[in-house]
Amino acid sequence: MLLLQGLGTSPGIAKGKVRIISSENDYSKVGKGDIVVTRITDPSMTTILNKCSAIICDIGGLTSHPSIIAREMGIPAVVGTKTATTRLSDGEEIVVDGARGEVHSADEELTAAPVKKGTSSPAVSDDWVEASISAFVKGQASMDPKSWAPPNVWLLEPLFADLWINKMLQVSQHISPEVAAQTLPGPSGLRKEFRWALWNMKLMGWNAEKRMELLDFYRNILEEKTSEDIFGNHSTYWHSEEEIKEIISSTTWHRPDETQKQLIGKLSANTPPLLWGLYTDFYYNFAYEMLGLYKGLAKMSEQFSERDSLMIRSYGPFNAPELWAHSAKFPINKITIACVYEDLEGEFDFINHFVTHQNIMEKLKFFSLFVDGKEITDAIEIEEVNKQIIAMALEQDGHVKAIDLEQEKEHAVKAKYYAFKDLFERAGLAWEPEQEVLERVQNKELLSIDFSQLDSDEKIRNFWTEVFNPVKDFEDATLKAAATEIQRRVN
Repeated sequence: MLLLQGLGTSPGIAKGKVRIISSENDYSKVGKGDIVVTRITDPSMTTILNKCSAIICDIGGLTSHPSIIAREMGIPAVVGTKTATTRLSDGEEIVVDGARGEVHSADEELTAAPVKKGTSSPAVSDDWVEASISAFVKGQASMDPKSWAPPNVWLLEPLFADLWINKMLQVSQHISPEVAAQTLPGPSGLRKEFRWALWNMKLMGWNAEKRMELLDFYRNILEEKTSEDIFGNHSTYWHSEEEIKEIISSTTWHRPDETQKQLIGKLSANTPPLLWGLYTDFYYNFAYEMLGLYKGLAKMSEQFSERDSLMIRSYGPFNAPELWAHSAKFPINKITIACVYEDLEGEFDFINHFVTHQNIMEKLKFFSLFVDGKEITDAIEIEEVNKQIIAMALEQDGHVKAIDLEQEKEHAVKAKYYAFKDLFERAGLAWEPEQEVLERVQNKELLSIDFSQLDSDEKIRNFWTEVFNPVKDFEDATLKAAATEIQRRVN
């Protein structure tokens, strides 16, 4: 019997007992193979998510935290059910179908849904305006604003956006797009900034010509390294073909056994919650890049076939004492995982979320893992790294939960600036936010916009299309009212 319907965000079928998670007091009841049912996951759940066989959430979207974690671990996930925590009972046995987004009673036998082939996304346009709108709307529409951790930076950034943009314009006067591209670890952080620049400059009432001064600088940086699909409609490339050839030839590739596959999947799932805790839900991308899928590996090495593709994940720094003094003592600072997958299909969005209808872990053919420059291959050592990352994530989550809203706002501002620390310093500028920036947010109310009004696919797409159109001003009444409010408060 069908009990619940939601959005299936990670494929597979799992049968197990429901464990309703309302607070940390419930964590101890989760055993291996249980199904975690909660409103939304958070970093404190890292340990229990390593035990569970599936995740079900009341809220969430295709690229929400539980969806990302489940895909990396190769377990089913169903989000956006609205009522799972109230309709399911603790200890009840159920079956979860992560492909169809369904939850059934345990007496029903389910068969796996056929794997969807290809993608539904349109071809990337040669017109950068059209391509940027397509990428940003597609990525934004897959998120659920209800799952965003506070403070909501869409409502915080406008309070100091003019100061941030002026600093970025200073960067554009000191270094070239080529130098800027060499300084950045990947494209996703800058793609995010392109998106927020549109949001903030339009709220401030800047005309299209004035907006283009910064947008052209951002676009030229991206074109230095991602001449194809610069806004991330499908892919996240940051290497030339020659650079990929060098990576392929200089790397010792290891064929994983089933235990190593599971451990690599868990490590890829356990690390992001640590980074979300360090740098907020919104400003972590400089420390969390997923690049690929790089094709054509067979031409580079006889070890690979035409069916193989490469994804490179880089995590860290985890030591960020400028933001969190305690993090200087974290035993691990950076992790790099290069994975070659066979017959893996899927696509990235502009932030670097990778979405697939397949089990990523099962597709892993070769891997290379480096922790702080040391190669790790032994399963026992990988398990130890996992344990250290989980411990770091839980410690960081405790620090995050110990601060109040005003401290959260200040940290979010500092995290935004810290994410571009290398770029600011390359331009000869101090990375820290100026005192005026901090004063703009201290004891100030956030901008008032009710994102819950976006309650249909049509409303969501229309809203974000208007936000992300670089050549048109706001016409929507809600957006015009928000622009009037922020201009009054800032000026």
